[in-house]
Amino acid sequence: MPATRKSRKTSSRVDILAKDLRNLSTADTTALIETAKTRNSTPDLKLIETTNAQNLPTRRRRRCKKIDSNKSDIESKAAVSRPTDTNDLADPGKSQILASIKVKGHDDSIKPPINPKIIPNTSSKAQIILPSTTVTEKTPTTVTTSFLLVSDTHDVQPQSPEHKEVLFRYPFPKTDVFIHAGDMTQDSNLFTLKAAISWIELIPAELKILIAGNHDTTLDVVQDHVDDSSDSDDEENKLNTKQVECREYLTSKEMKAKGIFYLENEVETFKLKNGAMLTVFGSPYTPRGPRPHHNGAFRYNSEIDFWGKFEGVDGLKAEKLDVAVIHGPAYEILDSTSKGKNVGCRYLRSFLEKVKPLMSVCGHIHEAAGVKTLEWDSMEAKDVETQRADKDGAVFTDAREVAKDVVRGKSTVFVNASLVGAGSSSYAEAARCPYVVELDLPLAAV
Repeated sequence: MPATRKSRKTSSRVDILAKDLRNLSTADTTALIETAKTRNSTPDLKLIETTNAQNLPTRRRRRCKKIDSNKSDIESKAAVSRPTDTNDLADPGKSQILASIKVKGHDDSIKPPINPKIIPNTSSKAQIILPSTTVTEKTPTTVTTSFLLVSDTHDVQPQSPEHKEVLFRYPFPKTDVFIHAGDMTQDSNLFTLKAAISWIELIPAELKILIAGNHDTTLDVVQDHVDDSSDSDDEENKLNTKQVECREYLTSKEMKAKGIFYLENEVETFKLKNGAMLTVFGSPYTPRGPRPHHNGAFRYNSEIDFWGKFEGVDGLKAEKLDVAVIHGPAYEILDSTSKGKNVGCRYLRSFLEKVKPLMSVCGHIHEAAGVKTLEWDSMEAKDVETQRADKDGAVFTDAREVAKDVVRGKSTVFVNASLVGAGSSSYAEAARCPYVVELDLPLAAV
């Protein structure tokens, strides 16, 4: 019976050691366990219990002499040595009973203390897991994108930085996107168009979006803007030649390589370097007004629904459009003349209500320049408070805070970005600064 003899010998050794260690404290017992571990010997749980039992009341001491094979009793006995100070856990010499210690003849491992935890590791050192709160970070779906907005520059050129009294001057603030909402020129021809492009090229923006206006006549392929007094075949042929030259210049590969895109009744989607996807609809059209406002380029009859034909166009479905750039304003939104008359288009307002862009940029009515937000549920338009900013020498009208109030499908920010004042006599210089707005755009899919 060798196995039996070995068992008795082991039991006798435990009893002798327990007698000698009667007065050991819990910390001393722990040190004994660690010493046994370093000698590759497995501590006997009975020795631990017998030693700790010396400091317990008599009634509990009797119970500690028995080794219950029940798993819950084993766990409660292991908890006697649980530390109260988490700093002790950081010192391997003070580590408590490991979960990997097993009772001889029993298959279940002792569970580690609940808080903090000591779990078995593949290495010789205990792995400490302190309690923590797991925070799941949401993957961002939008990115803040900045826009520099102008309209109705009418051949006005920005001045050099030393002209501090001038509102339209170099340098321009750095943004992600630049938008010109039409009337780049006053007397449209290739020379004046190239002059406008010369300063637009210098704007520090990755993407530059342009549309025409009623004054940019050489970009209009439709001939109904020609005045009756000069409506001859020769005049139309000359005008057609100018149109071809100007359109080819503005839509050339060279312009696109510079990040300049001309839009005319079309939707384009751009992926920006900041990861944003920007969908833009651009149109130069305005309703034909009473004389003398019935002439000019890109006109339509205000009594018909010109915008209905764009409904359902890919990219113009509800809540999918980011920015609408349309030369004329919508009815009762930044469309009031100096005489207090609202001259915006009702059909355009209905169209914008259906597509609900994040932002709509216009010009045309110079004296109505400004920023508003519109809540589509209540149809309530609110003025946005802006302020003039001067950052590193760049002067602009700061409307960046408006992004906080814009919710896709619920509201739209409207900007009339006209730079010159009312009346042709004011076209010699800018009456306002460019506008800067920020929007949260959707991130491109990876």
